[in-house]
Amino acid sequence: MSVGTITSATPLELPGLISNFGTKSSRMAEKCFSRWKELEFEGSAEGLNNMKIMAEAGAAPSVVSAMDAHGSQPGIQEDACHALATLSHGGLANKNLVNQAKGAAALVRAMQDFVAREQLQVEACAALANLAAGDAACKLGVADAMAASAMCHAMGAHPDSDEVQQQGCRGLLNLSTGGSKCEQAVLEAKGAKMAVAAMLRHPADPGVQWLGCRVLANVACGPSDGRVAVRSASGAEAVCATMQTHTALPHQLEACRALAFIAAGDANDKESVRVTNAPALVVKVMCDFPWQDDLQEIALGVLVGLSQGDAKCKQAVKEAAKGLGTGPTTKLVERLSAAGDTFQSSVQMMNNTI
Repeated sequence: MSVGTITSATPLELPGLISNFGTKSSRMAEKCFSRWKELEFEGSAEGLNNMKIMAEAGAAPSVVSAMDAHGSQPGIQEDACHALATLSHGGLANKNLVNQAKGAAALVRAMQDFVAREQLQVEACAALANLAAGDAACKLGVADAMAASAMCHAMGAHPDSDEVQQQGCRGLLNLSTGGSKCEQAVLEAKGAKMAVAAMLRHPADPGVQWLGCRVLANVACGPSDGRVAVRSASGAEAVCATMQTHTALPHQLEACRALAFIAAGDANDKESVRVTNAPALVVKVMCDFPWQDDLQEIALGVLVGLSQGDAKCKQAVKEAAKGLGTGPTTKLVERLSAAGDTFQSSVQMMNNTI
């Protein structure tokens, strides 16, 4: 098979390329993956079309076969993780084909066998995140492969790699939107703890901070003990640090969302939010983005949750409300602070995946 720089895959080339992935010859497998990278075109429309053609021609099971045949070859394993990442980056049909080929399990095996190989962990986390952005079957496939634990382990093994932290958080985020089993998988893997660790280790990285806030929000509104996990990891403190460092709207929105879900919990959850100076930060956000209705609603949800707490929480809301001026929002917050009214916030978990 020729391995030159060609602009597109020909129909006659594909069968040979795909069938040679699982060959016992490591050199042939390496050539196949080299050719694969040429066909990607770095995410261009042509590259995405090539990946669609490859997926439909049976590339996913062939790549997994290559991983099985060359389990001791770290370079081939890394290239295969990359190939599955690019395949699953395509549409739902591509993701389903990778899932049906047990791609998640193959990725987790590679991650376990080559923990110290940073780029392999990046590629594998990216592939798992892409799969977890698929439908319910794809998410369950990722959960069943114990991928949440594998991603958290990768994050712990490479704490200084912003790419591992970003892709790991993205994978945990996408998986956490898959229903109770997936939520539980993220919780049991200590996803909240790892998200906080990533946020603390990479305070200046906007991607890590945004993704970390979203992971914490989803964990806090998931299983009943999700808030306990977020509180134990000092999640509210990490979120407030994000608010102070990353003042753009997307970060403020997700930070407020996380705080709203934490503040909706029991007395201990509310206290963990109060002691971080969150009420004042939330009011500042409301003043900075007065015309952002979604942010106003979510931020108000934080104050509402706190207003249903003890006297200290009520007082914190009352003091913070002074910064809102004399508008109707201020009057509502003051009433809630004084009376502790029951108020069902319409704050909702953001279920879309990335």
